[in-house]
Amino acid sequence: MNTVLTSQDINIHAEIQGKEHRIIEVPLKELGQVVEIDCTTLPEDAEELCEILECENAAKEFWIQFSYEYRRQGYIDQAIHILIRGLKVDMQKENKLPLYSMLAALYLEKARRAPRIEDQKEVSIETYTKDYYHQMATQALNEANRIDFSFLPNILTRAVWNIMRSSGEKSLIDQAGKYFDDILIADPCNLFAILGKARILFSRKNYVGSLKLYQTILSSKPDFVLDPRIGIGLCFWKLNMKEDAKAAWSRSLELNQKNVSANTLLSLYYLDSASSKTGTSEFLEEYEKSLKYARNAYKQSQTDPYSANILASYFFSKKNMDMTIKLSEKALQYADTNYLINNSLFLMARAYHYMENYEKASGLYQHSYSIKDSSVVSAIGIGQMKLIQDDIVGAKLIFEKITEQHPKCIEALTILGSIYTHEMLSSNSRNDKSLERQKAKSLLERAIHLISNSEQREFSSSGIFVTLAALCEEEDNNVSLESYERALDLERNFPTNILPQLLNNIGVLHHIKEDFVNARQFYQDALNQCVSMGQQENNTINVDALVTTLTYNLARCEEQAKNYEEAKKFYEELLQRHPDYVEARVRLCHMEIIREGTENTSKKIKNLIETDPSNLDVRAYFGWYLSHQKWNRTSGDDPEQRHYTHTLKYFDKHDRYSLTAMGNIHLRIAREFRPTTDAEKEKRHKMYGKAVEFFDKALQLDPKNAYAAQGIAIALAENKQHAKALLILSKIRETLKNETVYINMGHCLTEMKQYPRAIEAYEFALNEYQNGSNIMTFSALGKVWLQKGKEERNLSALKEALEFTEKALKLQPSNTAIIFNIAFIQFKFAEIARTLPENKRSIEDLKYALENLDNAIKTFSNLANSKYPPYPKEDIQQRANMGRNTTLRQLERAIQQQKEFETNNLAKLDSARQKRKEEQEKRDAEAEALRVSEEKRQKELAEERRLMQEQVKEWAMKKKEEYEMAENDIEKNKDLDDQGKSKKRNKLKKNRQKKLENKESEPFNPETNEHDTYDDEKQEKTVSRQPKKRRKLLRINSKREILDSDDQAEDEDKEIPNIYNNKSNTEEHKENTIIEHQASDIEDKENNLVEHETSDIEEDKKNTIIEHEASNIEEHKENDMIEYKSLNTIEQKTDNSMEYEPSQIIEYDTFDLYETEDNDEI
Repeated sequence: MNTVLTSQDINIHAEIQGKEHRIIEVPLKELGQVVEIDCTTLPEDAEELCEILECENAAKEFWIQFSYEYRRQGYIDQAIHILIRGLKVDMQKENKLPLYSMLAALYLEKARRAPRIEDQKEVSIETYTKDYYHQMATQALNEANRIDFSFLPNILTRAVWNIMRSSGEKSLIDQAGKYFDDILIADPCNLFAILGKARILFSRKNYVGSLKLYQTILSSKPDFVLDPRIGIGLCFWKLNMKEDAKAAWSRSLELNQKNVSANTLLSLYYLDSASSKTGTSEFLEEYEKSLKYARNAYKQSQTDPYSANILASYFFSKKNMDMTIKLSEKALQYADTNYLINNSLFLMARAYHYMENYEKASGLYQHSYSIKDSSVVSAIGIGQMKLIQDDIVGAKLIFEKITEQHPKCIEALTILGSIYTHEMLSSNSRNDKSLERQKAKSLLERAIHLISNSEQREFSSSGIFVTLAALCEEEDNNVSLESYERALDLERNFPTNILPQLLNNIGVLHHIKEDFVNARQFYQDALNQCVSMGQQENNTINVDALVTTLTYNLARCEEQAKNYEEAKKFYEELLQRHPDYVEARVRLCHMEIIREGTENTSKKIKNLIETDPSNLDVRAYFGWYLSHQKWNRTSGDDPEQRHYTHTLKYFDKHDRYSLTAMGNIHLRIAREFRPTTDAEKEKRHKMYGKAVEFFDKALQLDPKNAYAAQGIAIALAENKQHAKALLILSKIRETLKNETVYINMGHCLTEMKQYPRAIEAYEFALNEYQNGSNIMTFSALGKVWLQKGKEERNLSALKEALEFTEKALKLQPSNTAIIFNIAFIQFKFAEIARTLPENKRSIEDLKYALENLDNAIKTFSNLANSKYPPYPKEDIQQRANMGRNTTLRQLERAIQQQKEFETNNLAKLDSARQKRKEEQEKRDAEAEALRVSEEKRQKELAEERRLMQEQVKEWAMKKKEEYEMAENDIEKNKDLDDQGKSKKRNKLKKNRQKKLENKESEPFNPETNEHDTYDDEKQEKTVSRQPKKRRKLLRINSKREILDSDDQAEDEDKEIPNIYNNKSNTEEHKENTIIEHQASDIEDKENNLVEHETSDIEEDKKNTIIEHEASNIEEHKENDMIEYKSLNTIEQKTDNSMEYEPSQIIEYDTFDLYETEDNDEI
């Protein structure tokens, strides 16, 4: 039977002994002789020592002690060899037990330091992996278990073995915990078991409990071989007490400079501290400390995977990929946790990724991702490899999965948003991409929001804002500009690295908004940045191309700002550097046309196209030039049409500008064609169809061509399909931001007779794009107001039509068509005014119509006699004659009729006006009287409330005085009351005894099966079940009834109050009723007193007062009634001293209602 070993016996496996015990005396077989072996000079090969021990049949303690000495000096293989040789010696199984246990412990120690996988580069060196040593430890443990499963050192080794191979598996951790519990039951002071329990609690995230156990070990044995300060620091770290963790690890390092764990953990501490100080001067200091401790740890143990990973990350940041791969492979070889394996694979993958070895990088990313509990960064790496391999679909699937599983992963959100943005910007599909655009925008905005609200993350680059800006350029320039500006704010942290492209894009957006001042400034800043970049030696950007583009943009800015001289200077400067820059030559010609007209620049433009006839931009501009020339189109020869046809036929049949222009030409031809027969109408219809074909072809090549879409809308409108045309125009008005869209919408709405919307569209175009003045828009507004006035027979609308048409004439006084339109509106005004009913017109309207009619007749006559009338002379003259001969006379008669109508109805109108005035004054007076009455009533109510509140206060004071007087009366009459009650109780007792004596002589009642006796006993029983105060009142009534019915009443008259003497039965009945009512009142008062009495009156005083009043009802009946009524009134006022009684509220409500009714009657 084995004895239970103490913790000192178990600690022999690892505890460092003092230097004085370094010589071991091995007894020889010869009696009294020993061999002294100095442990400080042990041979490196333990074979000779083992032979000595075998020959001398040494006891097990010597095998264990020498094995320990070799292990202590770092020769673990020799220590294992000694134990194996000792187990081969013939000895009892019980003696082999500690050897097996120690052998298993040494194998586990070797497993901790062994590589996880073999080093493929050093195949010549024989190495064993962790799995080999784990198997050997298992064999040793099994042998020990066969001998004695309850041997404590063996249990301790099994517990450690379970922890080492658990990898977080709960069942193995729980089993290890049970083993440690068994050891602590046998030996509560076993520090190894306590240490194991602390490790178990830490794995279960019970950091407080784990910390307490680690501190227990530290207080028990500060120099414990397994330093508990490491565990203490880890618990502090998990409890977010990082400074305390640092202190614990620093103390551990002070005690043992070679402590690998302390060095590694301090390195991680300073690395974490540096990550929170990115961008500051403290970052470098903290990061250098982290590297120092990591180097120390790696120097002490090159098998430490944590320090190897830290150093590998450092070398990656220094772009030393060879060292990164080497250290990552070393960490991977010795990693014993999934976290370390995953991190090592990821670092290697990043290194190969940087070296553009995508095949190997992809495999390592995949391997890292396959590890259990792998990090999301491995999946991001796989997605990046898909992008490099142009597998966009696969990349999208990966990043979408990441964003679903990790919705706050900023990197995945940014990359996925960039993928969608790239697809949007590079797609030429005609399909609606609004959903994809919104999804890309949402992803990028989520990433920006997460970074902005994070205390640990910062924007490392401006790329995300540049991507968002590019995405929003087509739909909202303001959002795009804001994103570019935020990107610029980040770039300004490194002024020398600001990209000129970014400054150019911001300038272009200001340019589009016609903010030429800011646009000019950003263009110039971008040019200055290009100059700085050109001076850098390692510059890889084509600075000349950037300068060329920026100079052209700056010249366009000056041109649109009408600084033509400045613009000309930039264009000429650009042509000096690049003479073949055709766009600059085109803009110079265009500026000359604007300033001098087309006559002086025709030769330059023709020379321009002759110089570069294949340049589509030049051909497009030449076509625009031809469209603004005056040609005799009736001859059938149209130079503009011939030019675009030549471009499509010989240069580029897919030129979008030429296709759109050809559609406009056919649209114009169809509009100008005036069909007179069905065949001609069919021909015109085909012309519109031809125009639509050109527009449709242009849209196929460029789905965003708003001009082509508008051309189709115009063709539909010309074919009377106004609703379809309006739908197209509504879609493109946000894209094609000029007046033509709104004017075309106005035309469609006018034809659809939606005049208010048409007027709104015309006025928006006029005010937003035409500075409030345009001859065509004024004419269109005149037309729509004319149509509205004719249909509604509205003279005001006709006046608006005349006003807008006159504005158009002011801009072009010689335009005969506008002159005719004015006369036509004046004529129409006269016709409508003449035919309106008398009550819908006035004499002023008719006079205004007569005056305009005269003007219209003169205008028609002048136009008919002019050289180029806008319409046939006969028609114009006929309208003038009709106005002179017919309309004029009819209008004069209408004026006479209107005068008679207004004269006859003038008195009635005056009377009606006066009556309305009087009624209004009466209503005003009534309203004023009502207001004054209401104010008076409110004042009266306020005064009444004030008086009532004062009265309530007085009643409260009065009640308080009455209660004080009642207390004094109670004290004085207390003795008299007690004597009176005693006499009454004696009399009642005598009466009950007499009744009981006469009970036998009473007749028997068969219905009740008892003698007919007085109900005094029943009444007493009933009374006993009632409340105490009520019971006293009932006893008073019972007493009176007994005396009234008793033959001996005369003998006891002296003891009954005189108020009951000489009363008739009726009077007695009245008195009984009064007393019963008094009792009911008393009970009500008791309840009220209990609920509402003031806090300064004690409960026992209230009960005493009520009992006193009840006992004296017979003596002071009438006085008592008056007293209780007074008390009840006081209670009501006192209980509601801060608010009104219900009866009072009803009273005031009724008063308010009556007053309102009276006012209504008035």
